[in-house]
Amino acid sequence: MNGRYRLGVRRSTFAAKRYDNVGLFTGLKTLLYNLPELRWPWLGLIGVLLIGCETAPPKITYTEVPDGWASRIQQLNTVDTWELKGKLAVIQADRSDSLLINKWLQRKQAFDIHVSSALLGIGATQISGTPQHLTLAQPDEPVLYSDNPEGLLTEALGWSLPLNSIHHWMKGVPAPDQPATIRFDDAGNPHEIVQSQWLVRLDRFQAVDQLVLPKKITLTRDQVKVKVVVTEWSIASDAAGS
Repeated sequence: MNGRYRLGVRRSTFAAKRYDNVGLFTGLKTLLYNLPELRWPWLGLIGVLLIGCETAPPKITYTEVPDGWASRIQQLNTVDTWELKGKLAVIQADRSDSLLINKWLQRKQAFDIHVSSALLGIGATQISGTPQHLTLAQPDEPVLYSDNPEGLLTEALGWSLPLNSIHHWMKGVPAPDQPATIRFDDAGNPHEIVQSQWLVRLDRFQAVDQLVLPKKITLTRDQVKVKVVVTEWSIASDAAGS
């Protein structure tokens, strides 16, 4: 080990596998053409899938800070222990990865993230550490350690996360140590945060205990887009009541 991380490790088939929706639909089309008796049931399913991929119309947003925002951001900044489950997609110029978040446990800056492929849940990967140090474990491969966490993720998995700030953005607030521009929607929820050269878009807010948290978080920077859809939030009881 050279003090940072082992380079040249075989990239897992889980990480390297790409899922092309266009190719999927083309394959289904060919199958249905050759098997007419399956055609009509599958056409309905394809329609549902396509509707789910539609883009929502843009929201009207405002830079004016709504009433209660100061107390809301103060409350959320005290929440330093949380857990979620959901889905993660990382879209880049040359590849796309779809993952299940089986567990994302956050304690202040420390994280323990368990993901697997969205296809059959195979290829379990455990990502744990802090923005300064990371451990990555995959089945049948050596455990990797690094003091360059984002570099290790890119080398081993082909994608990375903005680890310094993402634990704040997941709660719908900017990182407190960097300047940010925020735009709010009609309900007074933050809809866009621009910070550290990332555009953070927040949607589908929901009540979780005494907090209001986003269900969908989309991060965009250059040619990289990271999408998280939360299916389950869990907040430490002392934090939710603070």
